Amino acid sequence: MQNVINNCSEKMKKSVASLQADYAQLRTGRASAALFDKIKVEYYGAETPLSQVASISVPEARMVVIQPWDKTVLPAIEKAIQKSELGLNPNNDGKLIRVNFPALTAERRKELAKQAKATAEQSRVAVRNIRRDAMEELKKMQKAGDISEDQQKDGETKIQKLTDSAIADINKVAETKEKEIMELYGKYSYAFKDLDLERFGKIFYFSKNQKDNILTQLLQDSIFLKDCSLNDYSLLIGIHRPNLNNSKSFEMEMAEFLNKDKIKNGGDFLTESEEYIEEEKTEENTNREILNDGGVYSENRDEIYYFGIIDILTNYNFAKKMEYCFKTIRYCSHQMSCMPPDEYQQRFINYMRRKICSRE
Repeated sequence: MQNVINNCSEKMKKSVASLQADYAQLRTGRASAALFDKIKVEYYGAETPLSQVASISVPEARMVVIQPWDKTVLPAIEKAIQKSELGLNPNNDGKLIRVNFPALTAERRKELAKQAKATAEQSRVAVRNIRRDAMEELKKMQKAGDISEDQQKDGETKIQKLTDSAIADINKVAETKEKEIMELYGKYSYAFKDLDLERFGKIFYFSKNQKDNILTQLLQDSIFLKDCSLNDYSLLIGIHRPNLNNSKSFEMEMAEFLNKDKIKNGGDFLTESEEYIEEEKTEENTNREILNDGGVYSENRDEIYYFGIIDILTNYNFAKKMEYCFKTIRYCSHQMSCMPPDEYQQRFINYMRRKICSRE
């Protein structure tokens, strides 16, 4: 009887492990090295797992870097990824391959969540079938006289406990996966805070020149706010992903949204949205880093950022000074927004330097 229970336990554990493996292959907006486990590369005439010819790392929340030990295999790796069902576009720079994971649309998130639920239900059915088979085996053993009726009932109780435990594990795995699918870019909120940047490991990459310009401007603005004895401000970053909507260009979306006069650089006005669209499509504008509306291209030009310092701009008056004194007794300085303007300004700009970077 114990063998039946042990076999039942092993089979149920494998069902949970199989669900986890299936979920690892389910592509979300978050980068995952496990997605490449089943990819094989043609290497010296043999189909070889990617993990055996290259190291795979996740330096950012939405990027995987593949570093082959033999650079001659780079084209084969690129081709294998393109031919896979992952729907990803590898970027081969001659030394390594970067794979960016585009953000998911709301519709795609819902499809993935539905798929994840269906996969979890299949695992639950598999566990129940394992339970049924184990119960049937105990019945046969009891009828054959190998075990008593009390032993059969005891065995059934143990099998039911194993079933309940396996179902609970499946539910936990499924809940975690669904939260991962829906959480990254939007079920709960489209607005993220600095703690979310830390949680997702997000860093904003630009060209070196653009990074220096952004940080210089932020430094000047934060010094101005410090000199005005203001604190408790934040950097608001608007993110636009033009590749999410292939049916309309970014310029067309902007023109339809504005539907009114558009100001060009230098203060000249364009009164026709069509003129604005044509102006943005020129080769010069395609190659530049700053758009006419103030947007800044990311390093890979797959995102456009809009920066602005916002908040209630609290004046550091007597009440705030007293609040600072009391809070320093209980909290560390990095946990407080109420602090002297010079300290707040220094903390603000140091954090910006960690998050606004360049690979050059």
